[in-house]
Order: sequence, then C-alpha cells, then structure tokens
Amino acid sequence: MKCIGILTENFALYHDLILAMKRMDIPFISLSYNEEIPSSVGVIVTSREEAENIQFPDVVYGDDVEEIIARAQCHLLDKERYELLLVGIDPGERTGIAVVGDGVVLRKEVATSVDSAIRIVSKIISVYPHKKYLVKIGHGDVINRNRIINGLSRKKIRVVIVDESSTTKYSVHKNRREHRRFGPLSHHIDAAIAIAMSDVWREAKRRYSIEPTRGDIKEVQRRSRIVSEGSLTISEDLARDVIEGKISMEDAIEKQRKKEKLGNER
Repeated sequence: MKCIGILTENFALYHDLILAMKRMDIPFISLSYNEEIPSSVGVIVTSREEAENIQFPDVVYGDDVEEIIARAQCHLLDKERYELLLVGIDPGERTGIAVVGDGVVLRKEVATSVDSAIRIVSKIISVYPHKKYLVKIGHGDVINRNRIINGLSRKKIRVVIVDESSTTKYSVHKNRREHRRFGPLSHHIDAAIAIAMSDVWREAKRRYSIEPTRGDIKEVQRRSRIVSEGSLTISEDLARDVIEGKISMEDAIEKQRKKEKLGNER
C-alpha cells in the first residue's frame, strides 16, 4: 500500500504530524516543494492555506492533526468511511491500542496511563469515519481494564471484553521497523491487534469496581520483585497506588528503594 506524504512549510503542523505518525506507527515520507513526489506517495497532507497550491490528485488538510491523518488513511484505501472500525485494547500499566478498519491495521500505539488510553480511544472513535465501531478490551489486568471501561462508558462508548486466551496471536516482530519502534513494549501491540481481531467477546457492564482486592495487591508486589530483579518488594500502600494509577511501577520501586536506604542509614 502507498504511504502518506507530508508537504508543508508550516513548521508547527509539520512537527505535530511527524510526532503523531511516529507515535501511531504510521508510515510516511517528508516531502519538499522543490523535489519530485515519489510514486510511493498515495496522498499528501498539508495545511489549509497550502492545499490549493499543491498539484497532486489527492490532498488532505484540516485543523486537527489526528483527523487529517485518519482521513488520509481512508483515502489511501479508497474509502469514504469504514464499514466496521475496531479498536483493540490490551490493558495494563502500559496499555497497547490498535485500530483496525475493515480488516486493515491502521494504527498502533502504547498509552502510558489509563487516562491517556481513554483519551486516545475517544479520539479514535471521533476522527475515523465509520458506519459501525466496536471497542474490545482484553480481560487481563482487571483493575486497569475496569478503569478504562468505566472511563469510556462515561463517554457513552460501547466496550466489549475479550478473553485473551481465545485470541490468535499477531506478531509485529516480523516487521523490523515496528519492533524498533516499540521495542520491549511490542507484546502490548501484539495483544491489542489480536484482541481487535477476536470474534469471541462479551458485553461489558456500564460500571465496574476498581477497589483492589488483597490478591490484586499481592500480585503487584510479586511483579515489583520481578521488575526489581528480586532486590525488593514494594509496600502494600505503594502497590495500591500502582493499581489505582497514581504512580508507575518504576516510580514505586524507586520510592521503596529510597525508603529502605533511609531506614538502613538510621
């Protein structure tokens, strides 16, 4: 498939487009007015002011960077809208998100917090033209899963839950560019794509509890030992903060390490 070309002298727009497409792992080519447009470019994105001066069959412009990119992707597939837009979510401390339009993987990214994941998914639903959509979330990491479902439900976004044991794994590791892009987080993208593609799901409730159980706290403490390579176990209070999204696992481990060091110095 051909790719998106960026052609603009608006530095702010150029900067924002590049950052967004890198974050979403969308292939693109940077173009210049004094160079020939490569045959691999299928659509050009630019500013509203520059659009009429660009001599190319397909030019997309607008005021919202994500909307510009979403419409450009639609044009590349010769579509006005997608019959079915799927969003796959692999919930966790780092949440994998994948967008699939009519069977084509359009966008992949990793959200660094639950709030960020909710914002990203809400934006996806609003900017990608579609007839129908379905947001699918993996059943694992129950607390973060429930927080994401609750947040999306408040925005009237329908969510279904996928049993990840029933999914067929999709591996981005076959693509070196994608593996370089996501590195050790690639498995979150693998899972998000598999979740989006899954046909086995159940409707989510409108509201779920996010009160961590004793088992949830113990599990986070166990993971802290793994992440810290066995050097420490975070406290129950820090584990609760990790579950509730107030702090990352890495920061919790660092706080525990400083606390233990301070205790040893006394």
